[in-house]
Amino acid sequence: MAATRKVAYIHWVDAFSHDAWLNIGNVVPSVLDTYTFGYVVGENKEAIAIASTINDAGDACCIINIPKKWIKQKEIIKLETKQRKEQRQDLSAVGERSDNIEV
Repeated sequence: MAATRKVAYIHWVDAFSHDAWLNIGNVVPSVLDTYTFGYVVGENKEAIAIASTINDAGDACCIINIPKKWIKQKEIIKLETKQRKEQRQDLSAVGERSDNIEV
């Protein structure tokens, strides 16, 4: 079993840079909307750490630390294990339940 099953989708604002020479009259200050999806491997009041890959030994790689002040939207996604899925009852198909009322 992987070290964590907590997965997040985060929409956040990121800084970016220009590596080429620009005339200062052409510089427009701006930020980029950024979208990250991955395993939550750490979190405190200031930041959340997201990894793209984890293993059963508790290791993670490709970790990005996102300041919480930069986050516009965060959704935690619960992953269902195979065992849990097998325990779940099958949902009835539309029209198969006895409480359907014909009009």
